[in-house]
Amino acid sequence: MDISFLNISPDLWDRDDSYLKSQEIFQNLRVVNDTAERGVKLMQDFNGLLTVDEEKKQFLPHCVEDHRKQYPGCKKATLKRKFD
Repeated sequence: MDISFLNISPDLWDRDDSYLKSQEIFQNLRVVNDTAERGVKLMQDFNGLLTVDEEKKQFLPHCVEDHRKQYPGCKKATLKRKFD
């Protein structure tokens, strides 16, 4: 992507080819919620691997949530903390 338009006054950008091309590229970018998509993918990948019992499948996300509340970070000090 040509960013030469950054060297000229913003007043002239709407007539600059490199700006117009860059604007087109950015307007066509798709916004992605990467965190949510990773969570969904994780659940899809492990669905059925740990258990086939539906009740246990429903319980598993609650266990993960409780663990994240008790251990909010992945630092060594956090993980060494005593279980409440």
